[in-house]
Amino acid sequence: MSETTIHDGLTGEEVTEGEAVERMLDASFGVERVLDLLPPIFKACVDSEQSRYDLALPWREGDYAYATDGKIIVRTPAKGDRAARIDRARKGRGKTPLGDELYRINDSIVHHREPVSIPSRADRPAPFIACSECLGFGELVDDLVAVSYQCDSCEGMRIVRNGIGVKLSPTFTIAAFYLGLVEYYGACLYLPVKIGPLANQNPALIVEDGDDGASPVVGYVMGMRSDNNARKTNAR
Repeated sequence: MSETTIHDGLTGEEVTEGEAVERMLDASFGVERVLDLLPPIFKACVDSEQSRYDLALPWREGDYAYATDGKIIVRTPAKGDRAARIDRARKGRGKTPLGDELYRINDSIVHHREPVSIPSRADRPAPFIACSECLGFGELVDDLVAVSYQCDSCEGMRIVRNGIGVKLSPTFTIAAFYLGLVEYYGACLYLPVKIGPLANQNPALIVEDGDDGASPVVGYVMGMRSDNNARKTNAR
C-alpha cells in the first residue's frame, strides 16, 4: 500500500505527508540559521504569524533557549556557541516578557506522573486541514486580470493548522495541531493534576529527549478554554 502524497504548491512536487509537514514548518516559521542549533521542535514553537516581532525567533535567558507562539512554550539548554549565536540573531528584537519567570510559575504545577496516551490518528482530527481561503489549491485567481497568485493564508502549501479541540481528559482539551506536534517529535505529554479556576488554565507538560539525548526539551502547552468543538477520544 503506497503512502499518501500531498501536492506541494511551491514546487509542483508530490511529497509524502511527513515531507509536507517539514516543508510547511520551514516555509511558515523561517529558515534562520539559529534554528539549526536547536532541537527541531523549536521550528514549530516560534511565533509563526510573526504577530509579535519579539517572538519571531527563539531567545535566551540564563542557560536556556526559549521559543513560543503564545500557546506553547519550550526550552532547552543553551551555552557557549549556541548561546552566543542566539544572542546575535536576536539583537535589536527587544526582551521578551516570557521565559524564566513563566517557568518558575509553571514548575509549581503538579502533573500526572505518567504521560497521557495519545489517541491513534484514526481516532482524532488531523493536525492540518485544507486551507479555507484557497480551498486547498495553494493559490488564488484574480478574475479581472486573469492572474493567479500564491495564497497568503497557507503560503502555497494548501494546508493550515487544525484548531479543533481533542479532549484528552474530562478537564483538558488540546488543539489537534499541538497534539500532532507532540506526537510528531516523539515527545511525551503530561496533563496537570488540577485545573485552575478557568478552564484548562494550567498547561500540560511536554518532555522531549532531543535527537542526541543531550539537549532535552521541556515545555508547556495551554489547553483550549472551550471544548464546544472538541472531539472525544479514547485517551486515558
